[in-house]
Amino acid sequence: MIDDCTLELSEFSYDGNGIDVRVYGSKNSNFKPGFSIGPDLFGRRFSNETLRVQLPAGKTLDDLDFVSIWCVAVGANFGSGPFVAP
Repeated sequence: MIDDCTLELSEFSYDGNGIDVRVYGSKNSNFKPGFSIGPDLFGRRFSNETLRVQLPAGKTLDDLDFVSIWCVAVGANFGSGPFVAP
């Protein structure tokens, strides 16, 4: 957590495959009713990098307990974990 609307994923790796893949947040580990945090990651490759994303307007850190790399189009979870503020 960088500030009240910015998250930082450190040591982030992703191969750029998948369609409409985004950082996603939810109040539990069910991401289907969740929300997108940041832009589509399709075609972007990351190798042990830092990725910063902004919460969408109207969302706060109180709106999420879990974070996922989520394929919106097919509902696939490419990796997730609980979000716990320090």
